[in-house]
Amino acid sequence: MPFASNAPLIDFATLRARDLLTSKLATLDLNIYTTDLFDLPAGGVGLAVGGGFSREEYTINPDDQHRLGQELGVGFTAPVKAGRKEWNVYAEALVPIFSPKFNIPGFYSLEFTAGVRY
Repeated sequence: MPFASNAPLIDFATLRARDLLTSKLATLDLNIYTTDLFDLPAGGVGLAVGGGFSREEYTINPDDQHRLGQELGVGFTAPVKAGRKEWNVYAEALVPIFSPKFNIPGFYSLEFTAGVRY
């Protein structure tokens, strides 16, 4: 081996960049439903209403070495702070038209379902 190892020099020349990446998620959901809002001959009418909220946050805090972009073969890393908020609401209804207790040949069960979401 023509050259001796120089561990302190290698340690000095080695970059140990550390980025801090953080993500946060918070959600809240509310659902209210009943299968017996009122009765029809085929069964109970169902109704469901609800909504939700979610908040997401994402941050990138790069190490100074990545922020300056002076590393060979590695591009510039910019700090990032981003997020979003979402709201949603819905309503659904289930109305039975035919049920097994009607005992109609060819019509075991028939239901009408309607729903809206925003």
